[in-house]
Amino acid sequence: MNDTEQTSAFQFVPHWKTENTENDAAVLAFWKNENALTSEAQTQERLKQIVMHARDASGTVAGVSTAVAMLHPRVGQPMYYFRCFVGKQWRKTQLVGQLLKRTRNCSKNTRRTMISRVSA
Repeated sequence: MNDTEQTSAFQFVPHWKTENTENDAAVLAFWKNENALTSEAQTQERLKQIVMHARDASGTVAGVSTAVAMLHPRVGQPMYYFRCFVGKQWRKTQLVGQLLKRTRNCSKNTRRTMISRVSA
């Protein structure tokens, strides 16, 4: 089954709670080539938080969105800490906005699962 979605110049690949060593390796290589993360421990932790990544028309990873549910200290409610990293070559495109919208629109069941783990 192919869960990817192709729109405009990018293909969006859901990554949340899926085990795909090929996708993991592609994102790790992307982060390394872009000098995005500085330590191996940080990279491995962030890998668990990927919601989706985008590939350009040639199949090259162009951007990655991550999210982690946490209790906000001031609000006292579960909230998402969202990160989006877009490679230098694609920063003048609308990719960051597309990744934000698609990450925000992840399935309600996924969001409930993430929040219930934080609330417990």
